[in-house]
Amino acid sequence: MKTLFLNTALLSTLFLAGCAGPITPFGGLHPWNVQSIGESEDIPDGLKEGPVNAEAEWKQKIAHQDNTHPWVLMDPEQINYVAPVTLKVYIHDPGNKGRRPRMRMTYDDWNLTSKIKDKKNWQKISETDWLFTSNQIKFSPARVGQLKVSFYSRLASSWVSNKLIEPQCPMSVAEAELPIRHTGRFNAESELIKHITNLSAAKKINPNLIAGLIAQESGFNSRAVSASKALGLTQVTPVAEKEILNIHPEFPQYPGLNQYSLMRITALVKMQEIGPNEEWRLDPEQSISGGITYLEVIQNYWKRFSANQKQLRSPSSYAQHSKLLEQEKLGLILASYNSGPARVKNAFLRDPKMWLKDDNLTEARTYVHKISSYCAGFSKTPPQKKEEK
Repeated sequence: MKTLFLNTALLSTLFLAGCAGPITPFGGLHPWNVQSIGESEDIPDGLKEGPVNAEAEWKQKIAHQDNTHPWVLMDPEQINYVAPVTLKVYIHDPGNKGRRPRMRMTYDDWNLTSKIKDKKNWQKISETDWLFTSNQIKFSPARVGQLKVSFYSRLASSWVSNKLIEPQCPMSVAEAELPIRHTGRFNAESELIKHITNLSAAKKINPNLIAGLIAQESGFNSRAVSASKALGLTQVTPVAEKEILNIHPEFPQYPGLNQYSLMRITALVKMQEIGPNEEWRLDPEQSISGGITYLEVIQNYWKRFSANQKQLRSPSSYAQHSKLLEQEKLGLILASYNSGPARVKNAFLRDPKMWLKDDNLTEARTYVHKISSYCAGFSKTPPQKKEEK
């Protein structure tokens, strides 16, 4: 499936410190003031700010902590791969006595402690509490890393840690759970959201997942055409179409379309000589339905793979091999939607734990991370727009 290109301006921002070494969420590994970057004009409008009640939720989390023990809170709690975030780290240590905590930060195998030493980023809340804030933290969707924050508790005489988790996007949900609350910078029509919601509900699939997939594949453009001859909202390729039509033979096909050149297909779609009545992939409702069907085909593929592995391995070996979280299973499905199940399976067999880091899945890695972030973001309360003065 097609992966949309990153905005050129955002790419340049992501790699602004590239000449100094590896790229982290804070840029290159040389010291610089992490609060000095101005707000980018290319940040998606719908993802610039947190939800309306974000500050209230943050204060509520702090208030509910056990203040007799040391702890560290992070906001946001999840990595966002599609927009910069403001990172807040709240440290509580009953044995602190007014001193700034000794803190360290790591991302993957890199030590980012030098990024958190600037006094401008620290605020003393009380004798036992400190707040670290940094704006414009960017996570590259092409990387697999973990941001971990630790501080040395004088009360416990040990390090206390917390980390950002991957964006959470369940595939299956009960009816009426996790409605699509907004679509960020994407101008998705209400009728289209209704189709996504209804078709997802019929299959008990998270509508935000389908909205996230469409956002990444076509940007909600029902007439999108990719270099691989994928068409429509869910960018179904000729290869994937064969699987879908086995289940939905009633979907209309334009005769011989997949054999045409990309230039001719693009021209036919642009000139509207082919439309929803002639080609199912150009019909929004059928495209959504077909995309959901293909996700189910892939899901069944991985279920069969799991069953085959169980037969080939000893019970103890299989149990160790198959302990995948729901989010990891979704990652396998999304990566397969993008790069094909066979390629993903080969990467998984090479390393079941670090398969997404495989060199053959660079595009799929970005794809999985961005859809997961869109999905998690779309399910949250829409951001509050600032009133014009």
